Amino acid sequence: MKIEIDINKVYETLTVAIKNKEMNDQVTDLMKKLEEDTSIKIIGKREDSIYLLDPNEIVCFYSEANKVKFDTIERQYETKDKLYEIEEKLAHHRFLRLSKYAIANVDMIKKIEVEFNGSLVVHFKNGKTEGISRRNISSVKNYLGIGGKKWVI
Repeated sequence: MKIEIDINKVYETLTVAIKNKEMNDQVTDLMKKLEEDTSIKIIGKREDSIYLLDPNEIVCFYSEANKVKFDTIERQYETKDKLYEIEEKLAHHRFLRLSKYAIANVDMIKKIEVEFNGSLVVHFKNGKTEGISRRNISSVKNYLGIGGKKWVI
């Protein structure tokens, strides 16, 4: 990879150009990294304290008892944000909607298991599990690259 930097007062905005002979995984990964806003912090409340957490630390967000909560590997927090707001905020941070009640950090998924009734359950690295709603199964499979009729989970 070759990197060129051109700093000049004539430029009004920051522009990044990616030049390659073809669109490939390296280009796609680089685009995703450039789109990510690394300054995003998630505000969580635990007991009487407020915490600022990096999205990469979070396992999943879920709705429970009319509150939005989220887990890290070690702890559980509450947030004032609604699930749809979190989904928008983390659109470029490898988070995926599992159901009306849950959003998962893809990097924290340990495995996806098929239940006896055909439903899918996500097992996270912290031991928590969440179901994938029928409405979201195809988008989860597509995001993970296991879509299509050839794949049976």
